[in-house]
Amino acid sequence: MAKSKLFKMFVMVMAIVVLSAGAVFADDIDYTVEVKFLLDSSKVLDGENQLNKDLQDMFVVEKTNNRVVLYVDNPERVFNNGGWTNRIREKEGKKNIEITYKKRYAIKDGDVAAAIEQAIKDDPIITDGRFEAEVDWSYDKMTLSFSSETKISKPEGGLKGMSQEDLVGNLLENMPKDEGGWMFAKLHSKNIPEARIAGPVDYVRYTGSYKEVEIDIEVWKVPEKGSGFSYVTELSFEGDSLEDAAPLREEVMNLLDEQGILVHESSLKTNMILDAYL
Repeated sequence: MAKSKLFKMFVMVMAIVVLSAGAVFADDIDYTVEVKFLLDSSKVLDGENQLNKDLQDMFVVEKTNNRVVLYVDNPERVFNNGGWTNRIREKEGKKNIEITYKKRYAIKDGDVAAAIEQAIKDDPIITDGRFEAEVDWSYDKMTLSFSSETKISKPEGGLKGMSQEDLVGNLLENMPKDEGGWMFAKLHSKNIPEARIAGPVDYVRYTGSYKEVEIDIEVWKVPEKGSGFSYVTELSFEGDSLEDAAPLREEVMNLLDEQGILVHESSLKTNMILDAYL
């Protein structure tokens, strides 16, 4: 009898070991950090809605790059409401167009591990190595994102010359393959064919530096619902970890605040774009 119980315990332990061997835990997921600040466009742009000389000098801007982006969702915002962003982007001087699938998770009280654990629980596909993890650290919140990117050849006429059928077709064709039938595949296979295009939207990326760290400042020309445009200006830089990024984040935030150009909230430009087009 004792031997029988011992054997059953051994079988149970071995089953747990086997199951754990393929499991993914929060500590297994590496992530980078991107610090982002929203700037007051009325104070940092010149009369032609370009980044003014004072800010270019402050961050030693050396180059610019024109870009075009659009998002894919449906009028009910199925993707956005579920934390997903489907983005297609063209960069000046590049031969390819980027297609990105991104899933967002709110980070509460700075607990990144809890957000990662929720992602693992929700959908194993985004933690199986095909998606890159990043923490976006803005003025008043942190967000964990998992992104998968693929590239397609840029057709003649670029992104703006592609039809909605081509754009949606490429988005569906190039999404990460998921034979397990998890949330990602179910959501995208069902909703992308009926999705609509939000865009195209033009923006300019200015690249400079601060204390030998690369600084990017983007100026987005976002259509308003009906007519007209709003200009959204964001400054960002990257770090290897929260601890690595924190000191410079504090310094840059104080610098921008002293100049009176820091907006004390996070950017909502993606929602603004969806509002304008859907």
